[in-house]
Amino acid sequence: MSWPSTQKNLGTFSTTLMEEDAAKVFSAYAPYNAVDSCAYPEFITMEENCGTFFLNLFNAHNHKDYTYFSTSGSSEALFMSLLFMKSYWKLRNQGNNHKPNFIICSNGHTAWHKAATYLDVTLKVLPIDPDKLNFNETHLFENIDNNTIGVGCTLGATTTLVYDEVEKINIALNDYRNKKNIFIPIHVDAASGGFIAPMVQKDLLWDFRLNHVMSINVSSHKYGQVYPSLGWLCVKKEISADDLAHESHYLGKSIKRYPIQFSHSASHLASQDYYVKNLGKSGYEKLIKQLFDMQTKLCEMLRTFEEIKIITPGSGPSLPGVIFTLRGSSEHNLAGLASYLTMQGWHLPTFNLPQPKQDMLVSRIIVRNGFTQDLVEALKKDIGNYFLSTPE
Repeated sequence: MSWPSTQKNLGTFSTTLMEEDAAKVFSAYAPYNAVDSCAYPEFITMEENCGTFFLNLFNAHNHKDYTYFSTSGSSEALFMSLLFMKSYWKLRNQGNNHKPNFIICSNGHTAWHKAATYLDVTLKVLPIDPDKLNFNETHLFENIDNNTIGVGCTLGATTTLVYDEVEKINIALNDYRNKKNIFIPIHVDAASGGFIAPMVQKDLLWDFRLNHVMSINVSSHKYGQVYPSLGWLCVKKEISADDLAHESHYLGKSIKRYPIQFSHSASHLASQDYYVKNLGKSGYEKLIKQLFDMQTKLCEMLRTFEEIKIITPGSGPSLPGVIFTLRGSSEHNLAGLASYLTMQGWHLPTFNLPQPKQDMLVSRIIVRNGFTQDLVEALKKDIGNYFLSTPE
């Protein structure tokens, strides 16, 4: 059996396979500009339907206190969140001419670095916990000052798949507030985990139930089942300053927008609306549980090779996928495995873990829609052939 190269891309989070009816919706709406709600008012209804779904998913109980935006992806959402936090900080610190700073962990997405550079914000990057591979909140106090505009957490890092413990960070920030009388907002980058945690890790506290969480982003083109590129940003209205919105009139009526992107195809919005209506939370829950079933089978397969050491999943919650390395092997051997699999039509990314584990080279396999038992068996055969052909 053969698969398209999109399905043999082991490292991508992006959706490469949509169900047939959803794909038809995607194609049907390709010619339409999603911003032109004057000509196509149904787009407003679609966005409201999706936005309400995400607010409910993230436990924003009083919707009137929140707002939401569709974005071109999570990178744009992170940029907007940092912009909101900078504006919110400036409003509360008028007369403070110092450069603001924002705190993330070394597992944070690279988009934070670009956004901080563009917005003239100092980025403070803390090392991951060497054992749990996530944000270590014990370093927060020594890095927060009067110019700190916020803290960025990740719900499923691209390099480790592990969730930051947002609840612990929230507790630390509450302690700081009680001592210093300074409120520090949290943004949760839930690009992947935003579709995972509410479905299978329901007791995990990471969302708007925590008082410091002021904004959350999620990517529809990851576990939302939509082709790239669509993201969402949900924000407490308290920090979404009106003066940051851009108003235009030339489409037929006044349109006020926060997102950076303007004209873009309605395909992604219509597809997400299709899935929200046809799956709902219960349908997504079923799909996500199936992915974790496949993760179990993938782990079982990889453990048949004594050369492979699984890093993630570990003891804490994480995304459906596997981070692994080779036992007692050199970088050349893991790179050799990736190179061999490339010749067999696979793509297996290799990269170093975040600081302070930057000396460990690992590979990532993401379990997503289209990852089947047949695919696992084919991968097992090719990995086995590599180890047979490579001398110890």
